[in-house]
Amino acid sequence: MTQQRTHKVEVETAQRIDRYLSEIWADLSRSRITKAIKTGQVRVNDHTVKPSALVNVGDEITFITDEPEVAGKKLLVTHSPLDIKYEDDDLMVVNKPQGQVVHPTSQNEGVTLVNDLLGYAEDHHFDLPVGDETFRPGIVHRLDKDTGGLMIVAKSPQAYQTLFEQFQVHDIQRTYLGLVYGAFSEKSGTIDAPIGRDPKQRLRFTAISTGKPAITHFKVLQQYEEGLSLVAFRLETGRTHQIRVHMRYINHPICDDPVYATEYRPRFFTDKGQLLYAQRLAFNHPVTHQPLMIESTLPATFQNVIAQLHPLWTNETD
Repeated sequence: MTQQRTHKVEVETAQRIDRYLSEIWADLSRSRITKAIKTGQVRVNDHTVKPSALVNVGDEITFITDEPEVAGKKLLVTHSPLDIKYEDDDLMVVNKPQGQVVHPTSQNEGVTLVNDLLGYAEDHHFDLPVGDETFRPGIVHRLDKDTGGLMIVAKSPQAYQTLFEQFQVHDIQRTYLGLVYGAFSEKSGTIDAPIGRDPKQRLRFTAISTGKPAITHFKVLQQYEEGLSLVAFRLETGRTHQIRVHMRYINHPICDDPVYATEYRPRFFTDKGQLLYAQRLAFNHPVTHQPLMIESTLPATFQNVIAQLHPLWTNETD
């Protein structure tokens, strides 16, 4: 769940904002704060800044994050079965079910994917590598709670560092399948629109000129009589809610999306979240450097929805 911290500077200081906040918010590491500033989660007087920016009296600092720290708390170890699509000594690819939170937060300390991963690691006698964010061992990327699909989990420190860097430079290809509202006149395209916090609704994101660069490639796989389309998405960047925001931006929101498709609620198939699934991962192994491509089939709930629809045409170039 999204969390917000605010702070008003009341005493004169000549400190950089990254150093200043690491003293004000001592529960957050300096690297965590620096990362938050660089990704636009920290705003000063409602503007993004650089970590080197100086703090001034009267500044109002806001930190909005979807990944609040749960520092100092022992993570629960659970032993629910994992749907593992690939595994070796350095990494595993798991199929995260729709509705499962990836890691604990201050608002969600129940059973998450991380808790189940810890139980699996305990059962198989290995330790998940931990970075600066101790509440997400082994996790090198994320999926929204209500988006199911494939996730890479690091099992060794070398894999953790290399995979993290691969995601940073967009060397890992991620393909999603989604059912969206509306018919397309084109069969493929690219959405190049920066994404940032919605200034009117700060708990969601929007396409906005002051946001971070975001590029999504799409291909329409099938169109249906019901005015819906099955679309494949390939991410070139990895902003929060990127596909959901971009499809909203071009007036084709993801079906059943409770945040970005609210005007379509009478047409929702379920109340379990958006019909979006991370279906394929392609990347070079972080240790052996051999190419890997892992795929999974759509979950039953998604397949059941598609089975109800009547195709108009199929993209035969797919």
